[in-house]
Amino acid sequence: MKNKIPWLIIFLSFSLLGLRQAHGRTEEYLQAQEAVKSGNKEFSFIYFLSELRNNPQSEKRQEALFATAEYLFFIHAYNDAFNVLVEFVEDYPLSEMRTSALFYMLKIAQTWGKEDLAKAIKKQIINQKRTVFIFQETKEYNFKSPLDIDHKLIYYIDKLEFYSDGNLQAQIFY
Repeated sequence: MKNKIPWLIIFLSFSLLGLRQAHGRTEEYLQAQEAVKSGNKEFSFIYFLSELRNNPQSEKRQEALFATAEYLFFIHAYNDAFNVLVEFVEDYPLSEMRTSALFYMLKIAQTWGKEDLAKAIKKQIINQKRTVFIFQETKEYNFKSPLDIDHKLIYYIDKLEFYSDGNLQAQIFY
């Protein structure tokens, strides 16, 4: 019987760990989602940041990284936001959120007055996705960010527009 007790403890520990990380979502990530639902972006930021620090291999790292960068952008912590956005863009080249991340980087570069950097980011945005227009004048992509912000990208034949919560944030003409 004594030999079975350590195995029982180990089994229960792994079971609890499995509950803590149910469906790839850790406790921090679940708390971040609850904070977003309640409209508390400050607490959601803290939980997303905790997710990144405590669970670097999390399946939800992409969402936590984007949410962290987005929050930093909106509070005008541009240096930190830019660094997190660079990490996001490098780590998730196929993410649906990548173009929005690049637009945030563009806005920061423009705020800093760094035209060469802004020009390089514009080039990345333009080359990000080639859109084919067949019987359409525009192509629209929508998604909701982990911070519950509506994103919309509208591709035209000659320009690209980026909206955040219905507000035009940037345009790129090509």
